Amino acid sequence: MIQTIENGNFADDAAARLLRAAATALYAQRGKFYPDKDYGSRLLELRPGDSVCAAGLARQAVNNIDGVYVKSAIRTENGWEFVLAVNNEERQVFIDYGHYL
Repeated sequence: MIQTIENGNFADDAAARLLRAAATALYAQRGKFYPDKDYGSRLLELRPGDSVCAAGLARQAVNNIDGVYVKSAIRTENGWEFVLAVNNEERQVFIDYGHYL
């Protein structure tokens, strides 16, 4: 389960729920989710250095989540760091694919 922490407390407001939904969509491998083969992202298919493509693939993954827009993607050692606009507030999501790599 993905939790959002703000000021040391678990957050459960609308923005936090949207952020969790976006993180889940970014983490899930596209085509591997049985009920909806179009759910998730294809980020694991990228090679190192494909940050421009990563932002586009991340936007595709969160396309159906109203109020969420991917502003940027930065490759980390084991995954990605995303800057998202969630209801016009800037938030960050870190996705660690360490066990997939």
